[in-house]
Amino acid sequence: MDQMNHSLIYRIGASLVLAILLFITFWIRVQGTKDIPDKDVKRIPEGQFTANDAYLYYWHAQRIAELGYLPAIDEHRWLPQGRDVSQTLPFYSYVLARTHQIIEMFFYKVSLYHVQLYAPAIFFTLGLGILALFLTRTAGFLFAFIVTVLLATLPGCVDRSAAGFSDRDAWCWLLGTLAVVSYLWKEQIPLNPLVKGGEGDSVPDKEDRGGSIPANPSDKGGKEGSILAKAKRIIENWRRYIATLLSGFIVFLGGLSWEGFGVFLLVILWTELWKFCTTDTEQHLLEYVIWVTMFVPWLYLASPVYRHGQFFAAHLTALVLIPPLAVLALRGLRCLLLHFFKPLRTHARKIAGLLTLLAIVGAGCYVFSQVDTFARTTVPFSENRLMQQTTELDNPSFLYWVSRYGGVFVLGSIGLIGMCFHMWKWEGIPLASALFLFALTVFFRGPLIGLIGASLCNVLFFAALGLTIIGIGFACLRKEALQNEAAFIATTVWFLLWVGLSKSAVRYDFFIGIPLAIGTAVILVRSPTSGKPVHLSGRTLHPKLVTAAFAIGMLVLLLFWTPAGGYANSVIRAASERPPIPGYSSLAQAYTWMKTELPEGTTVMAANWGYGSQLNVLGGVKTIVDQDHFIQHWIYLYYRHVYCAQSEQEALAFLKTHHATHLMITASDLTINAGGISYVGSDTEFDRHFDLHALKLLPTAPGTQYSLAPIKYPRPVRFMPQTDLKTIDIRGTEIENLSVTAQFKTGRTSHIPYVAYVGSQRITQKEKTDTENGGVVLIFNTQKKLLYSYYLPAIGWNSLAVKLFIRGERTETFKNVYTATPEGIDIPPEIKIWKINYPSDIKKNPKYLETEPSEGY
Repeated sequence: MDQMNHSLIYRIGASLVLAILLFITFWIRVQGTKDIPDKDVKRIPEGQFTANDAYLYYWHAQRIAELGYLPAIDEHRWLPQGRDVSQTLPFYSYVLARTHQIIEMFFYKVSLYHVQLYAPAIFFTLGLGILALFLTRTAGFLFAFIVTVLLATLPGCVDRSAAGFSDRDAWCWLLGTLAVVSYLWKEQIPLNPLVKGGEGDSVPDKEDRGGSIPANPSDKGGKEGSILAKAKRIIENWRRYIATLLSGFIVFLGGLSWEGFGVFLLVILWTELWKFCTTDTEQHLLEYVIWVTMFVPWLYLASPVYRHGQFFAAHLTALVLIPPLAVLALRGLRCLLLHFFKPLRTHARKIAGLLTLLAIVGAGCYVFSQVDTFARTTVPFSENRLMQQTTELDNPSFLYWVSRYGGVFVLGSIGLIGMCFHMWKWEGIPLASALFLFALTVFFRGPLIGLIGASLCNVLFFAALGLTIIGIGFACLRKEALQNEAAFIATTVWFLLWVGLSKSAVRYDFFIGIPLAIGTAVILVRSPTSGKPVHLSGRTLHPKLVTAAFAIGMLVLLLFWTPAGGYANSVIRAASERPPIPGYSSLAQAYTWMKTELPEGTTVMAANWGYGSQLNVLGGVKTIVDQDHFIQHWIYLYYRHVYCAQSEQEALAFLKTHHATHLMITASDLTINAGGISYVGSDTEFDRHFDLHALKLLPTAPGTQYSLAPIKYPRPVRFMPQTDLKTIDIRGTEIENLSVTAQFKTGRTSHIPYVAYVGSQRITQKEKTDTENGGVVLIFNTQKKLLYSYYLPAIGWNSLAVKLFIRGERTETFKNVYTATPEGIDIPPEIKIWKINYPSDIKKNPKYLETEPSEGY
């Protein structure tokens, strides 16, 4: 009785602690929604988010709420053809819309916006709670406590799960975690093959333990014949089948939610391959068939992207549906071989290993044969110019890992490496060595490149991936299965896949928290004092108490001690550091103006792709391109033939083809992004690549008002082309009558034009100057003190964007209807909008509707 009371108290206490941790998890993630201190305004204005993609899902959810479904063609985006929504996976938007409908029945003041605003925090907290319960059952409360604390507070796990981010990352993290956890839960439920309704063709052996809980000994012997014992085992069998159905159904939901969900699926499939290669008999084959049939046929039928995917969905079937079928084929083939060829039964593992090796080689051949198309159609491997401009696909630096994961990325890696030795002793050395090399080439990539160069570093990275497969093969040689072995394989594969993707795209580091937290917990729980009683002041302390005290003490140091990472000191900042988009800026004012002043339903705004869904939601206008990069070639065409256009006629032909009625250009398009935009909009010879080259003041000679030269940076600036400008001398005292002389590195000199801004007022020189050598932009404050200056080469100075926005050329074709400057600050305009009046001789050109480049770019 005392033991039962003690167990009950322990469970209540553990549940209470986990509940408190989950509350803290949610509380951290909603800190960014608070009001700005000392100001009576919200940090995130009503209707806004902190992630650009959130507007796309909000737009879809609004359409679903209005119509009850999402139209096959979105006629507000990617005009004139519209966005083919059947080539997307919009299930996240359906979840938001349907959830709001349910909540609205009880809380009518809760809007769809509020549901999406807090969705990331809710989804992450829910997933963490389920993971904590699973770890408590399999590894103990202390282990689950450490993992939960780490995942709740790691900045890398907070950033994209904070309220306001509202992208689908947290939703996909929840589904991915549930899919893997439910699968591993299934593996821990014993299946009795002797019970009617079980898998009668299975023969249990000592290898059928890969992570499962041993059957209760009390069920053996004479009790097996009792009705009660049989009923209990039937229930246990059905529990396992229910877990199988649940895991498969969650994979189905994930497959409808994100093109990248196949990575979570691969975690499960690699675990299945591990079981396949470490057993002598084909066990639970029916169970695997049930799991596969829960998502493969239904995904194929439910979404057109799995039947005839295009663009980013082109390889979705090969990456999501084919792998589970391939594993099923391997298992079925071995089952047939062992059934019909009895001499092969003694070589079951060798057959499994050979079949697996052939499958891996076949998959590798497919990847290498499609590597060129992957660069255009698969985001993680995209290396074209447009994807290089996407900041979410930037390579992480060493300092990035430190800021996001403190010392956990080091301890977590060491923990996983150490577990290889702990579980498999000498057989685990190859895998441990491969994991060490893998972690070194990813987390310490920056310092390593400085020592051995980028090429050799990449070679070592791919070598580490190959050695990992070999290492897992060596680990398969272990003589007997260990408890939680399947869980460790799943954790290791999760680590390899998501960390490997994060090496080339920072957006994926959100998904690496679980293996790092588990690896760190392994180190803290397996302390030097683990399992040993400690004598203190004449008293003997219980080993579990000593282990818990050591682990929690080390955890506190890891959280708050700066030399160990101290990442918890910045966790609140991580939840609130992303600014709202567009916030209280001139861009927000421009969107409000559009919604109130421009005709609804007929206005088509041509603008940079980054503003796409914001224009739909906040501006209420239609768009040509947006941030989902549906037709990348159109973005290239827009950049080349509008932004970098060398004549109005060139731009007008493109704009008319796409039914544009207005054009919007922002200051950041020029001052920040000119190099990247023109880089994308150039041909293979970079014929239209330019940037605004910032100038610095030099000591002036007598008679010279200003002497300027390009700023020299210690390392090349991304997307900034080299300039042949050497110096610029400016003479004169009246801003309207300055004489600007440029000297180039070739030794020639030339008078070049200029545009000056005094506060927000633009001043153009009175005397016309030839533009073949570019021009200069001078920015003064209201006291006429020079603040900033920029040089543009001729290709940039004569581009349509510069002509309209900076030079302020007035034409009958482009009529300026809106100009925005920051409220209360007298600086040059930040946003300009023009109404387009097409001359009668401008015709549509079909080449501007091509979806693929004729010769690449």
